[in-house]
Order: sequence, then C-alpha cells, then structure tokens
Amino acid sequence: MSNAAGRIIRRNAFGDSWRAAVKAAGLPVGTRFHDLRHFYASAMIAANLDPKVIQARLGHATVAETMDTYGHLFPDSEDLGRGAVDDMLARALAETGTEQERPVNAGTQVGTRAAGESAGRPGSVTPGS
Repeated sequence: MSNAAGRIIRRNAFGDSWRAAVKAAGLPVGTRFHDLRHFYASAMIAANLDPKVIQARLGHATVAETMDTYGHLFPDSEDLGRGAVDDMLARALAETGTEQERPVNAGTQVGTRAAGESAGRPGSVTPGS
C-alpha cells in the first residue's frame, strides 16, 4: 500500500498523526485513540440514552457486551427511582406553597436534583470533567 505521495505507508504513521493531534488539542500525553470511544460511550450514558441505542452506536453484538463494559457508568435503578420520587414530592410541595421540613433520603435532600438528573456512581466518567 502507498500513501497519496506514492510512498509506502509506515506502520506508525497514524500514531505519529494522533500524537500530534493530542498535543495540538492540549490533551494529556498518552491519550489513546481508543479513549475517544470511551468518552463517546460515557457521553451517551450521561445523556440517558437507552442501552440498546448505545449498543448499536458502539457496534456491540449484544447489550450484555455494552453493560459488561460500561455498566458501572449507568446510575443504579435505585438512584433513578429515588430521584423520580424526590422530584415529584418537591413539585407537589412547590405547588401547594408548603414550606415544610423536607425529609432526607440516603443523604440527599428532596428536590436537590434538577428534573431528570440522577445521582452518578462513584468513579463514573462524565463528559467535560
């Protein structure tokens, strides 16, 4: 195989280009091309995309493969349910204008999350952090 200049393609030509792009972007030395894939996956998870959609976009054979690789980044079902109940109660209190002492649930006060926001898991990767 040859490149556009008719020369034989060197084995590490992509690596040289990638390292130059990493440096130009101000990313940490050692950032791998594969890290982009993990960032993309974590961005989709943070956006609450359905795991089947993420599976398809990453080209995984099964949703189990997606969950085995990235399952630790998804919020627990328990966290999602707690957030939904907290949000509902906070809206109900706001609608009635009642300013009562709000219960504390697992260290989180009712209504402290924005609508649709869920508690992340320790060690999760969040785009932009």
